[in-house]
Amino acid sequence: MLRQKTGYRLRVNSRDENGDLIPQISKNGQPPPEWIAASDVPPAIQPGYHAQRLEYTDIDSLSPENRAKLEEMVRERARALEQLDKAKANKNRADDAYKADETPENLKQQEAATAVRSAANKKVTDIGEEFGELTASAHAMAEQHPEATLVAGGVKGNRRFDQVWMNPDGTFIVVEAKGPSADLGERYGHTGQRVSQGTREYFETILKDMKKRSEEQVNSNDEQTREAAEKEDALADALESALNAEPIAVKYVTVKPKVKQNAYAGYVLSEFNIEKGMP
Repeated sequence: MLRQKTGYRLRVNSRDENGDLIPQISKNGQPPPEWIAASDVPPAIQPGYHAQRLEYTDIDSLSPENRAKLEEMVRERARALEQLDKAKANKNRADDAYKADETPENLKQQEAATAVRSAANKKVTDIGEEFGELTASAHAMAEQHPEATLVAGGVKGNRRFDQVWMNPDGTFIVVEAKGPSADLGERYGHTGQRVSQGTREYFETILKDMKKRSEEQVNSNDEQTREAAEKEDALADALESALNAEPIAVKYVTVKPKVKQNAYAGYVLSEFNIEKGMP
């Protein structure tokens, strides 16, 4: 019934021997790890801030090319949201039909509608991530830190920072780029606690992921993979040194695009507090 490593249900309609729906389970979010109902997982440790939700609405500093790209992202996101609304409505109808009559055909229709909704939701998420990445690089960083150089970013997937920038003096700005309606992500940190993006433990955990990934790939037969692994390992070391420096030599920020009246309207920037002693 369950995928033991993740706690995911193979089917949301799976029932136990008593006819009750099988709940989603998750690890408890604190050491020692134990499986419990997902609804009972304690909330993740939340970040502290140096500055929170600073809004920057001047879009005149954007190049015509980047402004056009950001406006197109707004339109593309709007189209994806419209498709998601339709998929949700279709899923609700399929749920109602199956609830009224639990036939194999209605179950098949419900599962098909669920798959369509999941795909539509993923598209909205993917567009939001791309929108956030472009906003961070083309607007926020260009405006706030024009002297900084992008040293890592643009790679999809978990267990990595969205963007890492280096200043001429060797200090860093690490960016978590979010979509307009996205929240900070959460995960289990290296101590076993559940933590949010923006916390010091989350930052440290990503560094450990970077090192682990580089160790796994540094002996690859592919030269480009080996070189990338060596660069990632060196960057992880540099970020770790910056994190533990006195004073701290890395800023950790999140950037989120603003959309107003179906048009690009700037961005919201928050700077996390990851000083020593912070969670």
